[in-house]
Amino acid sequence: MLLINEAIEAGSGVAKACIAAGIDRRTFRRWTATDGVAQVNADARPEAIRPVPSNRFSDNERACVLASCHEARFADVPPSQIVGCEVYESETGELAAQLFDPTVLAEGCRGQGVVLHADTGAAQRSSTLSAKLDVLGQRTSYSRPRVSNDNAYSEPLFRTTKYRHDFPKEGFKTNEDARVWVFGFVRWYNTEHRHSAIKFVTPEQRHNGHDAEILANRQRIYEQAKERNPHRWRGQIRNWKRPNVVWLNPVIKSEKPDDEFKEAA
Repeated sequence: MLLINEAIEAGSGVAKACIAAGIDRRTFRRWTATDGVAQVNADARPEAIRPVPSNRFSDNERACVLASCHEARFADVPPSQIVGCEVYESETGELAAQLFDPTVLAEGCRGQGVVLHADTGAAQRSSTLSAKLDVLGQRTSYSRPRVSNDNAYSEPLFRTTKYRHDFPKEGFKTNEDARVWVFGFVRWYNTEHRHSAIKFVTPEQRHNGHDAEILANRQRIYEQAKERNPHRWRGQIRNWKRPNVVWLNPVIKSEKPDDEFKEAA
C-alpha cells in the first residue's frame, strides 16, 4: 500500500500503480478509505451479516439428502479419474453433447444409468445435451440455484488445477494453448498424481482396480522391512489397506457421526 501511494504522490495514475503492484484497481479501492489515504480497511467479511438463502436446506431435508447420497448405488471415491475432457472457445449444449459420445463409449457405461451431476448453466440444461444423455442412457442431476460449490467431487479437482505450479495466472493466449495445457494436466492427474486419500495410488490405478495389488505389495514390503530391522520401527507399519470409506471433508475420528460417511467404489 505504501509503495502504491508513493507512486501516486510521484505522479503515477492509480491504475498503473496497481498494475505494477500486481493487484486490481478495485482491490486497491476496497483496501483503502474512500478519500484515498494509506489507511487500510479491515476485512469486514467475517463479521458480515448475510441473509439466509431462500433455497437453504432444512435440517430434515439435509438429512434426507445425505441418506440418499450415502446409499450404495451412489458409492464413489474421490478423487476419481477424469474420464473425458475437451476445450472449446464457447459453451453450448451441442459441444457438450459431442463430448459425451466418445466418453461414454470409452467407459463402456452406455445404458447403465450413470448420474451426471452438473451446475445449472445453459449448456448443461440444454435440450440438446438432455436428448443426447437420454440416448446414452445417462441420468442427470443439477446443483441448487446460486450455490457455487454444490458439486463436492469437482471442487477438489478445481483446487488441484489452480494450484498446479505451471497454471497460467494470466490465462491462455489461444484455444490451442489451453488444449495443450489441459490435456497435459489430465494425463498427469490420471496417471502420475498420487492421492493420499486413496493411499498414494493414481486415479487411473484406482479406476481400473489395479490399486488392490499395488497396496498389497506395499504391505508385504513394509512387513519384510520391519522383520529385517525391527529396531527402526516404534510401532506398526503404515496402513496400506485399501480404503473403503473416503471423506470429502474429514474431521477428527471421534467426531465422525455414523451417518455421514459413504462407501468407496
